[in-house]
Amino acid sequence: MHAAASKIQSKWRQVFSCQCFQRESAEQDRRTKRERLVSAISSLQQLWRLRQKRRERRWQRDHDRVVETTPYDAVLAFDSLAEFLSSGEIEFLQKAESQLEVAKECRHRIVAVVGLFDKGKTWLTNKLFGVNLPSGKLCTTKGLSFLWIKERRMLVVDSAGVQSTVSYRAQAVDAIHDAQTSESLMFEMISRVAHHMVFVVNDLTWFEQKYVAMLHQKYIQCKQHKELIVVHNLRNTTNVQEAKQLFRRQVTQCYDGEPSHLGQLIFTADSGEGAPPVHHVGVCYEFSAAGDEFNARNRDYLLQSLEHGNKLGSNIVLADLLCAELSRLLPKFVNVETTEPETSVSPGPMPLVNFVPETSDADARGDAYASCGKICIHLPQKNARLSTKTRGVISPLGEIIAHDVSFDPIVNVFDRAINTGVKRFIRVECPGVVEDDVEWEELPNGVKISINKKPPIEEHSVQPVQPIRQHHGVWEREFLFDHADGRFELCEEEADLENGVLTVVLKKSFQPRKGRLQGKARSRALRITEGQPTPAPPSDCASFDVVLETAAVKMSDLG
Repeated sequence: MHAAASKIQSKWRQVFSCQCFQRESAEQDRRTKRERLVSAISSLQQLWRLRQKRRERRWQRDHDRVVETTPYDAVLAFDSLAEFLSSGEIEFLQKAESQLEVAKECRHRIVAVVGLFDKGKTWLTNKLFGVNLPSGKLCTTKGLSFLWIKERRMLVVDSAGVQSTVSYRAQAVDAIHDAQTSESLMFEMISRVAHHMVFVVNDLTWFEQKYVAMLHQKYIQCKQHKELIVVHNLRNTTNVQEAKQLFRRQVTQCYDGEPSHLGQLIFTADSGEGAPPVHHVGVCYEFSAAGDEFNARNRDYLLQSLEHGNKLGSNIVLADLLCAELSRLLPKFVNVETTEPETSVSPGPMPLVNFVPETSDADARGDAYASCGKICIHLPQKNARLSTKTRGVISPLGEIIAHDVSFDPIVNVFDRAINTGVKRFIRVECPGVVEDDVEWEELPNGVKISINKKPPIEEHSVQPVQPIRQHHGVWEREFLFDHADGRFELCEEEADLENGVLTVVLKKSFQPRKGRLQGKARSRALRITEGQPTPAPPSDCASFDVVLETAAVKMSDLG
């Protein structure tokens, strides 16, 4: 009986324990489900709040764009180099209420925002400086636009961008080539005048890398310690991990350098000892998780870099600075031509560019801009005109290429061993050149060669059936050789011009002249008699005898 009761109690305890465990498991499951539900609801609420914030920011952006836009303080209306050479002037427009003085000296820190067409240059300017410049695919920047940030003493330069669309109302080849030349001129001028350069890209392809390398090499060649900043506008990237992977693939794996400890998507590329570094900063789509993660911090980093990079800037007159740089750059892009056939390409002075202020109060245009002056070209001769050095022609493959009309011959310099020593030959390929077109000038351990090649076809008096491709102009070059290579003397009698190849020969001297002092001149007292001229004192140096000549005489005596 007792055993049966114990068995029943044991069975009951097992059932009770199992029921308790099941109740606890069910309660735990309900608690877990409730926590998951609360977490999901919280996540949805957080996402909804973020979405609402982004919608509010979008609405605010669209509202600001509709209600009020920030105008540029000044615009240099430069769209075409061919038009500038034809008219001889560029109009400088200024906003009526602007505080920027283009013709007065002021301390500026010039920040240039450059890049290819439609990469987000104006959008970046708006975000950095809290302005509302017109941006978007339908809003394109014309010429050079200047925005004056008075509290920071920064003059922001915005450009139309490289590879912008051209008009086909003119001949297609001329329009495309003129756009290429105009962009090159503006790109070169901006890189010279700016204290800071911000290059905006989307996906970093080899084409963008080429332009970044070109800018950096200009700084190295000019010995300017300007740090280039490349902003990667990943405007189609919304995911945080995707942004990190893209930046790693396009930047950190392609350049030597170190990532910054101040934030992610920030990298400094090492360009070698003595060369200024290149900074890479990434931003993402503004209204996304990636944008919330990186954009604000990276924009602050970029703005601080601009603030501390050059705190003083320069005391400049903006109009005079632009004129000076245009005067320096025009010889690289244009030729001075006259109507006289024998002097169609002038080797004389190049044109000067200066600023002519507006004397009378100009009427404001429909966009409230008024002309404050013009940048004008002054030709060195009365009957002269300017033409671009390069012309657009179509290659046999159908590609539009730039044909440089300036004379730049192929030059080869080499040494040749002969019985009496070594001679250095300079050969210049100059077909169509006659002897009267060549001049030379002997330099210390070298020679200067000048060639004035006249155009074989007078384009003013003919009607071209196909684009005329010819080279003409003045070419000069100094050939100076290192003294460690030896002493070179010009051999005038061996200079020759045959079959369109100019040959100039220099003889190399292996044995330097050596000598020694032999004997001493005795000093003697000079008696100066009153009324007589003072005799010249004798030299206290011995005569200088050439050792090689003495040795040669001794050898002949022995013989």
